[in-house]
Amino acid sequence: MTDDTNIISGLIARSAAALKSGVERIRSSVLCRFAMIGAIVLAMLVPLSMVEDVVFERAARHKAVLAEIAGLWGGAQTLIGPVLVLPYREKVVAERQALDKLGRWKTTDDIAWLEHTAIALPQDLDLDIDLQTSRRNRGIYEALVYTADVAVAAVFAKPEIAKLVDEKTEIEID
Repeated sequence: MTDDTNIISGLIARSAAALKSGVERIRSSVLCRFAMIGAIVLAMLVPLSMVEDVVFERAARHKAVLAEIAGLWGGAQTLIGPVLVLPYREKVVAERQALDKLGRWKTTDDIAWLEHTAIALPQDLDLDIDLQTSRRNRGIYEALVYTADVAVAAVFAKPEIAKLVDEKTEIEID
């Protein structure tokens, strides 16, 4: 029985030594190390893509919250100074020659009225604007909104529409 035990012990010792040397070869193998690094990198791509999805979702939600607050608050505003809009009509006379019943050339005037609009800007413009900012929150998102008190004073010179057309043209202001 001792011989059988010695044989079995020897086989186990040789198997353990072979296994140990095989493990050492795998550990020291460059290809195996690259494969392990590749497996770790691939495993880390899963949580990375999950974090990326959360970031994109939060960015889209932030834009939606800003649009919602802007819609409730009044959206973008544009302030322009006053302008004076003056509609006028220009009389245009066109001469037309035609043969009458007796065969003579006769000149007739065709009259047409063209509609125009003159725009006059103020000579002096005074804007007094008091702008306040405030923050509005929706959940974890924050938006900046504005409130303005605007006072406008303008001085217009007497518009000279006659300067817009030549001296022969007749104009009519409504």
